Amino acid sequence: MSNPRDIGARIRTAREEQGWTQDQLAEAVGVSRSAVAQWETGRAGQVTTNLTRVAEALGVGVEHLETVAHVVLPGSGPFKQTQPSAR
Repeated sequence: MSNPRDIGARIRTAREEQGWTQDQLAEAVGVSRSAVAQWETGRAGQVTTNLTRVAEALGVGVEHLETVAHVVLPGSGPFKQTQPSAR
């Protein structure tokens, strides 16, 4: 499992991808907005006890929040392929 800061970063990303505020996630999970803010900054150890509810609310798997998956698609990332210019 990742450390709380990494989990928090993935919670924040998933929340933002849903277009939700911290208040909306807090309401969906049944916690305070302050708890969500603490999870997202890695300052609270309670995130692991709520991880299943957080994942369900955000429509992602617990595994998505716990692990880092580095997927690089062809032609993406820092080394993007470019087409040679036609002369």
